[in-house]
Amino acid sequence: MKQLVIDILMKIAKIEVDAKELTAQVERS
Repeated sequence: MKQLVIDILMKIAKIEVDAKELTAQVERS
């Protein structure tokens, strides 16, 4: 059960990082 929670948190963190990078690319262009 604990592993599942960690996996979900990691996925959410990755999505947030991807979104930040995408926002930065849009602002630069």
